[in-house]
Amino acid sequence: MIKKIEKWKEYPINKEFEGFYRIEISDHGNIRTFSKINPQGKLVQGSLQGGYRILRAKLRKKWSETDLRKIDQLNTEINTLNTEIANLKSNKEFEEKVTGLRQSRDRLIQKRKKLNTKLTNKNTINLALLFHKGVAELFLEKPKSADQKFVIHKDFDKLNNNADNLEWASQSDLDARMQNHPKVILKKFKEQFREANRPNTRASKLSEMDVLRIKARLKKGDSLRHLAKHYNVSDMQIHRIKTGENWSHVKLIEDILENDK
Repeated sequence: MIKKIEKWKEYPINKEFEGFYRIEISDHGNIRTFSKINPQGKLVQGSLQGGYRILRAKLRKKWSETDLRKIDQLNTEINTLNTEIANLKSNKEFEEKVTGLRQSRDRLIQKRKKLNTKLTNKNTINLALLFHKGVAELFLEKPKSADQKFVIHKDFDKLNNNADNLEWASQSDLDARMQNHPKVILKKFKEQFREANRPNTRASKLSEMDVLRIKARLKKGDSLRHLAKHYNVSDMQIHRIKTGENWSHVKLIEDILENDK
């Protein structure tokens, strides 16, 4: 089998920021980032959000002239106070004045610290990119309708972000699809073995596991006589299992799926 060549495309960030940062996504579901630290690119694993891989990054916007002037003004005031303190601290006559100047300087330093934090947060871009959504946007055809806002994994594996495994879907598609989710099917499969759902089968030589195996082998074409002999029951008992007259509450997973359809 020929291995498919991995194709890469740049993902548009569409935000103005300072510095060098690029994102590339492949049709195999991989992401690599390029930055000043990693100019050649680095594969990233990301973190998990609800079982989906997600890339998180912080980018910095350029500070406005107004914001820079606010910080510069505080720096100037602090430097002025530092100069006054340095000129007076050696003279004991001005000890009380120096203490007041230091208190004023410390208040300005705290004010500058708070302003710096506020402006840094204001100019921070918190980037969050779901791997599967990025792959779909770059490698799948555009959604056929505006309702198809979601991206599903065909095999239900949230970590398999290969483009071939992804598909656009609407909310109604998601709701219908959930009925065939492996966890839902497994739950239905287990429900048939709950005591409250089981008919009185104590007198039978067969167990639910025996019946599951019998039904599976019937699907493969085993004869009634062969199965009856193997499980030491009559041909009629196997026939009733086949027709659903007996043990109708025991279903194979493929039967559950077929019924749901």
